[in-house]
Amino acid sequence: MTSSHVDGGVRADVRGRLPASPLSGDDARWLGWPLLVGLAVVAIYLGTNDYPAYGAGLYVETADAIRANGYALPATVPHYGPEGVPFAYPPLMFYVLAVLRDAGAGAFGTSLYLPPLFTVAALVPTYLLGRDVVGDRRAGTAAALLLVLNPQVLEWHISAGGLVRAPAFVFALWGSYAALRIFRDGAREWVLPGQPRSRWSPTPTRPTPSSPWPPISSSGSVTTARRPDSFGARSSASARWRSPCRGWRLS
Repeated sequence: MTSSHVDGGVRADVRGRLPASPLSGDDARWLGWPLLVGLAVVAIYLGTNDYPAYGAGLYVETADAIRANGYALPATVPHYGPEGVPFAYPPLMFYVLAVLRDAGAGAFGTSLYLPPLFTVAALVPTYLLGRDVVGDRRAGTAAALLLVLNPQVLEWHISAGGLVRAPAFVFALWGSYAALRIFRDGAREWVLPGQPRSRWSPTPTRPTPSSPWPPISSSGSVTTARRPDSFGARSSASARWRSPCRGWRLS
């Protein structure tokens, strides 16, 4: 049996121990608790703040400058200094905000309600990362709870500045999860959703006797006491870490 056959079997085994889609019915109660806590945190924030915490005036002005410029990128954002602030920001969320403003959304309403929605949305990829890195649904729950109860995260994401920061955080988390599935599992569908898995095979490194990831049971716990040491081998000359999915080495 060639190393590519063994390596491909390992990747299929890893993927077989995870839901075909990122979430399944078995994840409901493990993800449900962080989402409930997140909604409670949002309710407390909205109940204690009549106006958006901190400031997002610059972000709203930026969206309004895009609207005034016919949805072309403006050179500057007015009202900040004698010559305005040069526009040098990733524009995606400003365009989203501009569309919402043209649809009738108020500056205070978007700054108060939109950031908490993205803050709660960030709990989903956080749960998936914790679950799939550790191989235990309880780890995903713990990661999501630690995130939603972290004052530093809430300070800058649930407040008005989260108009831009919270969506960027969500995109970064989903990007991290996609990278995990691509480079660890060889899951091509995370490169371009909808692509068949069988048409892409990462470069094999060496035969790997077993998956380094313990299986996830429906109760959320792993079924092995420890991970088999199949990531790499040490020799007297050097120690190398080899991924079972990619031809990378750290010497």
